[in-house]
Amino acid sequence: MARIIFLLLWEADFQSWLYRNYDLYEMITMAIGGAVIGLLQYAVLRRELRYSVLWIPVSILAWSLGLGSARWAIRQPTVPDGLLVFGVVEGAVVGMLTGTAMIFLLSHRGKS
Repeated sequence: MARIIFLLLWEADFQSWLYRNYDLYEMITMAIGGAVIGLLQYAVLRRELRYSVLWIPVSILAWSLGLGSARWAIRQPTVPDGLLVFGVVEGAVVGMLTGTAMIFLLSHRGKS
């Protein structure tokens, strides 16, 4: 019984922490999503690109920073339409990071 009470209290504390640190939670979630996407794309890229393993951390970084940048942008007082700005900023950050990485990977083409 004490263990159940402890787990319930810990869960309540975690929920409270999660509410206070929701942006961090979302960035971690996007990093996990970026890892999954990066791993799936790596499975295809490894057949053609020498340094394709670099795609995984690039994907993690791009999706995390994309979300973080977009969250920051919509909090600015001069932003008129939050959803539009969110999509534009996130897409631009993810696109710049993954695009730069893809240019690097394609310039070093060949199987490892």
